[in-house]
Amino acid sequence: MVGKAKSCTGCRQAKGACDAPKRAPKPCSRCVEKKLECRFDKNFKRIYTRQITREITNGLHNVRPASSSTTPEKTGAPGLLLSDDSFNGPEFAVGNSSVSSDTVVELFRHFERHYRVHAPFLQPIHSLTHLYLNFPLLFWTICLVASQHHPTHGSLYEQLYLPHRELLATISTTAIRTAEEVHALLLLCSWPIPRRRGSLDPGWDYVGIAVNACMRMGFHKPLSEPPGSLDTANSLRPSHHVELEIQNLTWLGCFSIGTEIATFVGLLPPISSYYQLKSVRKATAQLNGALSPAGHASLAVYEALCQFSAALEDTENHAEHLALIQTFDGNLDGIKAMYSTSWGPSVDCQLQYAKMNLYTFALIPPAAQSGGGGGVHVTSPSSIANRRIMYAKGMEAALALIQRVKEIRAASEAGDQETAIPLLFYPKYFFENLFFAAVFLFRVLANKSVAGPTHRSMALRAMADAHDIFQLLPNSRDFARAAKWVSAMMERAHAIESAPGPSPFAEITVTNRLGASLLWDTVAQLRPEIVDEIYRDEDYQIGQQSLESPEVQCGQLPLAPDMKIERFRTPRLNVPCLDVSRPAPLIMVTQTQEADTQMFWDTYMQDFTFDSEMKPFM
Repeated sequence: MVGKAKSCTGCRQAKGACDAPKRAPKPCSRCVEKKLECRFDKNFKRIYTRQITREITNGLHNVRPASSSTTPEKTGAPGLLLSDDSFNGPEFAVGNSSVSSDTVVELFRHFERHYRVHAPFLQPIHSLTHLYLNFPLLFWTICLVASQHHPTHGSLYEQLYLPHRELLATISTTAIRTAEEVHALLLLCSWPIPRRRGSLDPGWDYVGIAVNACMRMGFHKPLSEPPGSLDTANSLRPSHHVELEIQNLTWLGCFSIGTEIATFVGLLPPISSYYQLKSVRKATAQLNGALSPAGHASLAVYEALCQFSAALEDTENHAEHLALIQTFDGNLDGIKAMYSTSWGPSVDCQLQYAKMNLYTFALIPPAAQSGGGGGVHVTSPSSIANRRIMYAKGMEAALALIQRVKEIRAASEAGDQETAIPLLFYPKYFFENLFFAAVFLFRVLANKSVAGPTHRSMALRAMADAHDIFQLLPNSRDFARAAKWVSAMMERAHAIESAPGPSPFAEITVTNRLGASLLWDTVAQLRPEIVDEIYRDEDYQIGQQSLESPEVQCGQLPLAPDMKIERFRTPRLNVPCLDVSRPAPLIMVTQTQEADTQMFWDTYMQDFTFDSEMKPFM
């Protein structure tokens, strides 16, 4: 037991007797009966509303398992909020911030309309109060994500940033034992908080925590019934029973989002072994009634992406390498043929992204991928011919992906405002795929012998379309940064075309990033000139741009939330006036000021360090 309170949070809220001290370390009888989490919150403040008290007393605080589709195509799914009967309470508070109940309802409705279609693992909610009291991290994560681009509540994003960060910090000190905490991490992976530098995005770390937490709780091999009280593994299970369907949806969410992030970073997906993929297939089969054909197609593409990433990394023979690439290329086409009747632009974007990853493997000799020797020399006639073919096929995939994104944008702008989802609400990995396509087209243009005049014109036009899409949201730092990279690549492509001699981008020198090696090789070669242009005069921008004036001037990058906080936390040292006619006295700085100053400069220097891992868009 933690704290001085003798009653748990639920019993204090209901003003009921609590026998937790007598039953320790077991939960109190009331929490067991009501299936609530028995917890002791140090900063608990009772919410004085009769309606909420009645709900707790009657045990109405529960979250139903999702029986909806995991894809946008399926209709008739229950909403995220199933009832409005508990929204008459006071404000919801976190840290020193509070949000009215009406605003919270608006944020959840906004999230349901624009975001939830990409987060099918979320459970329909019976009571916001229950979510707020028992799963505050998920509650405030949904509010944070929904407020970022909200037309009227956008200012809440910066207001909630610090309190949410404090809630998130508890994950590093306490084991995750609820599906809701995993869901919060997956939401932050899909719609992350903008950072000063892309390399500071913790999405890859969050995915690792989420996957390991799910395996610890047994979601990869779920039990249809809750374990008995004498089960020796009970301490490893979730803190409360999680329905089988929610366990499967959560595991598939980790699989999908983890595969997207890993393949963009250039690492093996966290769920990619034979044993793990078997659990994915089993979860998919158990959710057969809840998954639409497009949902099955999406998971099939991700599974193929995991399979060829692992297989091609272990293949060192050149002939076998090419044979595997051709086989997996056919498998991807087979997935599209199998689900042709339900195929849509979003799934096709995933397919084209997978193909670009696959073709990148063919552009790197197997010996270079493994770090050994004995591979076929890249200047041999057969190797040159194969590379040209793969560049051409990759260009076709990149053009198709950009075209699909344009179709999604056109449909959202022309569709019903109540049902159409604007592009800016799509997950971040959707735009990372778009950025990958622009990079692939740049490498096609940078290799003078690959594309003719017609194809070069098509590639440049498609890159311009990608640039326009990234400029849809000028106040988004990630979008603005990606737009600058695409613009700089287009200028460099024109310069390479007119310059004599061979192209400096003829070979891929970064070969340890699997299917993303082409992306990271391009970043490594262009970083010195592009980074200087992108971040030039950013010190001046930070000094001029303020929270009260969030408008972004032409050519500037919008400030990330942490950058705005740093600006207002810059330490000021009180230095006494010195008499130049006397010896200079020793200026003493208090320990607190010195610590604050050191922390500020450490942060400042870290932010302006460009390592080989720096991400241009993430």
